[in-house]
Amino acid sequence: MKKSILYYLITIFTLINIFPQHVFTQPHLHIERNFEALRLDGDQAWLSFYDGPAYEGFLWNNQGNITLGTTEFNPAGKLKFVTNLQERMIIDDQGRIGIGVVPRYKLDISGSESFTLLNINQTGNGRALTIQSIDADAIHAISSNSSAMEAYGATYGLYASASATGGVGVYGQSSQSVGVEGYSGSSASYDFYASGPGMNYGAASSRRWKNNIKNIDEPLKKIAALRGVYYTWDKAHGGQHDVGFIAEEVGKVLPEIVGYEENGIDAKGMDYSKMTPLLVEAINALQREYQETIFQLKNQIEVLENRMNAQVITLPSPASENHLKSANENK
Repeated sequence: MKKSILYYLITIFTLINIFPQHVFTQPHLHIERNFEALRLDGDQAWLSFYDGPAYEGFLWNNQGNITLGTTEFNPAGKLKFVTNLQERMIIDDQGRIGIGVVPRYKLDISGSESFTLLNINQTGNGRALTIQSIDADAIHAISSNSSAMEAYGATYGLYASASATGGVGVYGQSSQSVGVEGYSGSSASYDFYASGPGMNYGAASSRRWKNNIKNIDEPLKKIAALRGVYYTWDKAHGGQHDVGFIAEEVGKVLPEIVGYEENGIDAKGMDYSKMTPLLVEAINALQREYQETIFQLKNQIEVLENRMNAQVITLPSPASENHLKSANENK
């Protein structure tokens, strides 16, 4: 006598209810098949995960669109993806995705590996990545030991723009080192290049933020202690011919504009733009010396003129000259 499908279903559910605490390595339902083992027919077929008074999760075929998720009866439910019994990725109840971390942002990636956490390789003509933010930072990259972000491209390695008034296209911040660094491998190109209609370079400056203001003292003496030089960079810095200063020499005159290595002896860079205040004060000093010299020369000329005007020079009249001539002839 053939046994009905209902018989087998009752048997399966009976076994499941009899052995609810079965060791998890021994499944309650085991289907062994090399091909299709289980089918849910229908364009709205779904598989539910039931725990307690409501359906907490489901796998749903919605007219060919496969959906895995949690229901409204499980508002705090999360989707967790596990390999090797280790949690790899989480999608939380707010739609935030965490890879290697409980997500705090829409996409949160964390790891202690020595390799790159995220790599996007675009071999076509389109952009590898476009990120847009309306009211806040589009990209906020932080790293404590290495590069937070590296970008390579045929035209732009990194292209960033800001549309808000007062917005910043690229912002770099460092607590101990360089905020933004630029490098060009060609001596005919630029490490940084400005092509827009705005000011090429700006540094924060306002009387509101500055205290203890005083002029640079002895600017001409400081200028005399400096020298401009031609030189050739070493291979690590491009190897090209260049012109500039020796930072260690400048540091003895203007230590405020030179940055040093941890040993406090070897310089690692200087701010060339801050040579301008010294040059301005040197020109002012020369102008004062020039004006003082002109004033002294004018005084000397005036003294000479007064002396010349004080001397009375009497020249003989023509009648006197004839009288003297007749007297000489009579002799």
